[in-house]
Amino acid sequence: MPDRGDGEAHGGHDSQPPAAVHDPGHHLAWRAALTMSAGAAIYLAGNVFYLGRLGVHGRRWLAVMAAVCLAVAPVGHAIGALAQVTALVLVLLLALWPSVRDSRDGKVVDRSAEPV
Repeated sequence: MPDRGDGEAHGGHDSQPPAAVHDPGHHLAWRAALTMSAGAAIYLAGNVFYLGRLGVHGRRWLAVMAAVCLAVAPVGHAIGALAQVTALVLVLLLALWPSVRDSRDGKVVDRSAEPV
């Protein structure tokens, strides 16, 4: 088949589709590393916003951990994707641990500004 001008030969058996998954052992480009860290940071920032709308205090820890998520981006660029995913999992576990701990202990912590 003739080339349609879009840079890809269509109909050939030697052309392969672009890879959708990055090799976890290789270094990430800055864009990919920042995108991964930004996703985790936006998740935590969404929790901060949601808890704020509910009037729940004690959100500063989540905001700090969202900033730490962004600081993890150089790990993916320098070491690799697997190292960045591992670091982000640790940051997210650390960020959410106070909520898990309080619910496991059966504590009812009233962090609201006003009783409902």
